[in-house]
Amino acid sequence: SWHLLSDSEQKILRKLSIFRSAFTSHAASEICGASALDLANFADKSLLYRRLDDRFEMLTTFHQYVADKLEANEYEYTTIRTEFCEYYARLCVQKLAEITSTNQRQALDVMTAEMDHIRNAWGLMVDTDRWDLIDQAKETILAYHVIYAYHVQGREFFHLALNKLRKLDSPELDLIRASMQQRDAWMTIKYGYVNEGLAGLIDCIQIFRRYDSHWEIAMTLQFLAEANRRLGNLQQAKDNIEEALTHIQHETVSSSNYHEAYAAHCRSLLGLVLLDMGDFEQARINFHASMATHNLLGSHYGTIHPLLGLGRLAFNQGEFLQSRDLYLKAMDPAVKTYDQHPFSLLHNNLGAV
Repeated sequence: SWHLLSDSEQKILRKLSIFRSAFTSHAASEICGASALDLANFADKSLLYRRLDDRFEMLTTFHQYVADKLEANEYEYTTIRTEFCEYYARLCVQKLAEITSTNQRQALDVMTAEMDHIRNAWGLMVDTDRWDLIDQAKETILAYHVIYAYHVQGREFFHLALNKLRKLDSPELDLIRASMQQRDAWMTIKYGYVNEGLAGLIDCIQIFRRYDSHWEIAMTLQFLAEANRRLGNLQQAKDNIEEALTHIQHETVSSSNYHEAYAAHCRSLLGLVLLDMGDFEQARINFHASMATHNLLGSHYGTIHPLLGLGRLAFNQGEFLQSRDLYLKAMDPAVKTYDQHPFSLLHNNLGAV
């Protein structure tokens, strides 16, 4: 049946083989130049299968056959690989703004549906040294995996890039290498290896300070604050998070929903540290400040942490009904993001109440 296809049809199918799993018509059009008519024609010929969610996919055996033909054409393969990587880098940039907005749920759903392709694109970016695209996509990759507590899967992204960058050992790549090390270390901390991750953060913050990279310094300090809080180093954690807030407010850090949401998250973390230190009033002030920002942005996920903090504060002060109501209120944004991690915390806290 392959030889009965026109040259144009064969070319489009070769390009479509860049997708290893089901894809949207939009992605097929943007990356491969496949029209809706082309896709319908291929579906009619049973060369593509159209799913109930309107995504298309090739059968495994046919996909391998066509992919081999694509890779045999070096120019065509190089070109489509570039288009594929650039498309998914743009998608990540677009979704970063939406993740910290009232469209958060829809943005996360899109990221979940496209994650196989994003992972493949990331691997191709690493293979072809497209560090500019890695730099564009990194924030969204981090945010997505933190929101869903997919820490092992998130680390795989950053560890892959970090291993390649360490082999290159090029001074002009210092910042992106430190950025990958920072995120790799943070994911390591999040799934329990705190001391191992802490060492990585201490290494990379020195590079960020050398380059006056205020945003990366702020992120690293926030990660250090949480690590130190877990280790019981409360004064160090407080110093870390207060310094992080000063760097976020630096004039070189652009103003965006993402940065505003991140600053609000830092306020929540500062509130938790102050709560652990027994400074209940300042903790309350920071939790409310964080809540106000997240409510303004419409970022459902962000409101979970200050609500958890306020619930714990009320519990510590013997206000058990108020504590219960705050925990129950936090259930709603947890449901909206389908995040399982807060559910376990909320149920544990409600049980204590």
